[in-house]
Amino acid sequence: MTTNAPLSKSAMAREARKRGERFFQAPCVRHGEQPHYASTRACSVCQADRNAPKNSAAAERYRDDTEYREHVRDTGNKARRKRRENPDYREAERAYEREREANRKTVDPAYVRHLRAKAVNGGAVLRMRKGKEARPDTAMPSKETLRECYEFALRAPEGCELDHGCPLRGVHPVTGKDTVCGLHVPYNLEPMTKRSNTIKRHFFDPENPLEFQKPYNSFPGGQFHGDHAEDEFMRYTTPTTLHIMTMAEFKEAIVEGGNADMHEFLLRLADDAPEL
Repeated sequence: MTTNAPLSKSAMAREARKRGERFFQAPCVRHGEQPHYASTRACSVCQADRNAPKNSAAAERYRDDTEYREHVRDTGNKARRKRRENPDYREAERAYEREREANRKTVDPAYVRHLRAKAVNGGAVLRMRKGKEARPDTAMPSKETLRECYEFALRAPEGCELDHGCPLRGVHPVTGKDTVCGLHVPYNLEPMTKRSNTIKRHFFDPENPLEFQKPYNSFPGGQFHGDHAEDEFMRYTTPTTLHIMTMAEFKEAIVEGGNADMHEFLLRLADDAPEL
């Protein structure tokens, strides 16, 4: 007799250990679907809550107890010396960290979204600080803005890339001259496919902007010029993946659409024709 009963946590933990994984995904009574340790079957969030008082006490002791602080520092220095002097130990430690990171990405989708959102902020800040056109601190995004961008990136669709609609350093697609310096703010982040992001690159033509670039443009054809309504900003309230087509793909789509319409028209014409 076949049964579809769900596996117990013990069975899921055994399967995870056989695969060499440290975590497995299972429902928790308190926190819902969360990663669980394969070794103890404990929910990772519950375990963190249980460890919080102990960690807080250790941090307080580290601040107040000079001997304990020196002991912790000596232990860390010994580990660092061992890492420097023993290449095999160093490589084994790195391999363990790589395996743990890969396993966590496999079993924890929230961690993957966190890494992507973190990379969006880190990459933008790095680009704004480097090069001859590095921005001063007064032109850098605040902590509140970075937090808003992080939250926006967490809600972005899976498998997309987050691009700045108005590039952080935009150039004209023909002349190559600088045309704009965009801001790292949530309403300037545009979820799009990787291929579309490659096509767009860092181009910004103020006289002929792409459709999603119009809200940032004061030239003719842009929102700030007055030709478009405020509803253009509505698309930024709910992230949706943007797909940019090349001119050849656009023409092919037009031809395919026309052929489909013609085929449908001929079928209707054949149905309406009188029988002889």
